[in-house]
Amino acid sequence: MYVHVLLMQSYCAVRFTRGMGFGNRLYPWARCHLYARQAGVPMLAPYWWWPPRLGSLLKEPPAVAELPGNLYIRGMRALPAYIGGARRSVIEATSRGEIRVFRGEAGRLNDVQGGEAELLAALRAMSTRTMKVDTSYIGVHVRRGDFSAAARTPLAWFAGALRAVRAAVGREVVAIVVSDGKAGALHELLREPAVTLARTGSPLADLLLLAGARVLLASGSSFSAWGAFLGGMPAVTQSQHSLAWFGLRAGGYLGQFEPQVGNREFLDAAAAAF
Repeated sequence: MYVHVLLMQSYCAVRFTRGMGFGNRLYPWARCHLYARQAGVPMLAPYWWWPPRLGSLLKEPPAVAELPGNLYIRGMRALPAYIGGARRSVIEATSRGEIRVFRGEAGRLNDVQGGEAELLAALRAMSTRTMKVDTSYIGVHVRRGDFSAAARTPLAWFAGALRAVRAAVGREVVAIVVSDGKAGALHELLREPAVTLARTGSPLADLLLLAGARVLLASGSSFSAWGAFLGGMPAVTQSQHSLAWFGLRAGGYLGQFEPQVGNREFLDAAAAAF
């Protein structure tokens, strides 16, 4: 049981806080969605739009194709089971006391353990955009944007980790990069052979790409944590940027990796994934 039902109410809904990015918004959405399924309570369709965080946009403007994703979520639809439109407005205006509201990050992924398959199926159904990949691949999430220089994982780490995984697998496995950075700023990684920068224009489609990878080279962000949680693949970060803080538990191998040192357990798990 991944949601504790403390009080039965007629509806449930999500309220997002200003400044929460997509990965952080998924925490209350996931708790609400699982609660609705477990308790048999109708869920009100979330309002996914948010005001832009101008500071981060000015610090390192995203690629043009990614700019709309900083202003609102594209490529998403409400599930048919969610209550939206005029009916949602009426319920919010007349039945506020009957709505159980989910807010904030709370226990992060700790609170939704066991719900991976249900949440992945729901997100796939909510996505109106897909990027089909006809081969197995390594997912690479390079977070830049509002991350400070200290919080960013260096591109050299991604390139080195990619080479180490390919050596363990024994072939040049395709790698797909998901990033909010411009292609020019990612050159050190993109110049590696068989590496593609995905530009879906939708954070949800980007997340589903990461979740579909056989191995994930991650940044220390909630978006990476969600990709590893939903995909259950071997996933690693640079030593300073653990995903454990997000409540992520091992599906496949989970830990830190330094290419110059190596890690036989991770590399064996990565090889077995292909």
